[in-house]
Amino acid sequence: MIDLFTNLNGSAPQVEQYTDEQYENDTDTPGLGMVAATYRRRWGDGDWAWETIGADWVDVQGPKQSLGELAKPFFAK
Repeated sequence: MIDLFTNLNGSAPQVEQYTDEQYENDTDTPGLGMVAATYRRRWGDGDWAWETIGADWVDVQGPKQSLGELAKPFFAK
């Protein structure tokens, strides 16, 4: 991920560590804080899990493009 952003942006991103303590605090936060904590942890572990987002009655599909292709427009501005 760092290599991807470095390549697209021309310089390395500032990386912030998401600690276990932050995760525990965020999971104790009701509502969206708990959901955000779950995805921060999964994505930090490299588990994008497109196929597991949603419930059985929601049809969710992953992007048709790679993460690099999806990110390019944001760095082009």
